[in-house]
Amino acid sequence: MKTRLIKNVLGILFVLGTFTSCSLSDDSQQNCTEVLSVSTTSVSGATVGQVNEEITLTVSYRVAETCGEFYGFSKQDVSETEKNIAVLFTYDLCNCNQTENTIVTAPYKFKATQAGTYKLKFAKTDEVFVTHTIVVE
Repeated sequence: MKTRLIKNVLGILFVLGTFTSCSLSDDSQQNCTEVLSVSTTSVSGATVGQVNEEITLTVSYRVAETCGEFYGFSKQDVSETEKNIAVLFTYDLCNCNQTENTIVTAPYKFKATQAGTYKLKFAKTDEVFVTHTIVVE
């Protein structure tokens, strides 16, 4: 299952990289925006919810540079009740000076249509996850 997440995230990054890779345009400007998966440090929020109720979690993640911005989440369904999630961040590689690591947060919205115990596994590395469990009644 971890291999499948890695392949899916790498596939998404490859496709995004193909369309956003550095290239010279006719006016010699470079487009150096790259989308990368970043390390989740923590997840906080409700651990109990109701069917069809939207729950907002606060996802903290580590970024190495100040020249980027939150891009979104990449989600892979492992099963009906288990999801692997990666935080994606865009970087402007042409106009960036590396700084110390910074912890940033973004909201992640979750809604279940059926009762059950849901495991949301946010990628810290390719093989290590920060797991947040939500019981939906």
